[in-house]
Amino acid sequence: INKDSNLFTNKIKCFIFDFDDTLYYGVDWTEWNDMQQKWIRSHYQDLTDEQFSSLCLQATGKTNLEGKDIVQLLIKEEGSAKAYLDWRNSIDGKMCEFEKNGQVVSMDEIRKFRSQCDRLGGKMFIVSNSTQKGIEVFAKHYKIDLSHFDGIYVNQYSAEDATKKKIYQQIMNNNNLSNDQIMVIGNSYKQDLAPAKELKLYTFLCKDGFTYDEVIEN
Repeated sequence: INKDSNLFTNKIKCFIFDFDDTLYYGVDWTEWNDMQQKWIRSHYQDLTDEQFSSLCLQATGKTNLEGKDIVQLLIKEEGSAKAYLDWRNSIDGKMCEFEKNGQVVSMDEIRKFRSQCDRLGGKMFIVSNSTQKGIEVFAKHYKIDLSHFDGIYVNQYSAEDATKKKIYQQIMNNNNLSNDQIMVIGNSYKQDLAPAKELKLYTFLCKDGFTYDEVIEN
């Protein structure tokens, strides 16, 4: 069922964008994922390989862990993902040295979203599982103009809710927005859209970029 484009151009006054693989995309994260796996293994260096594999399986159901799995493991075992965030903050400034071949959503398209928000007295935000430093470094590398956005929220992976739902709720409350005035745009159903759907926000799943018209008409 197609959305009513008139609804989206006259009612949606807040757009929330994921960052990695959304505002830029097409990056091969293989080397980055390898670095994360090496870090979490060193974090539990006192365990044997067998003990570490068992720990990972019990916490996440897998042994080759991506970032979200590492967060899940640390929250379960330590009650916090602070150690991971500290490491991310120390390394994110260098990530662009490894991931250079991405493509970027046109800033002309982003300006169309901005224009709608301005017309309706709304706002645009980035909500990311990256770090502030990581966003700034990648934005500079890919020439993403962050001035189009009213704020950037990064996930602190609180033990009570490691998803983005708490951040979406915060944006709603701080800006006096109802759920039918917000659209979340991201590349991951589980990480970006599922928490939004729990709050009954509009969502758009993007793969390899998007345009304003695709979002409001699809």
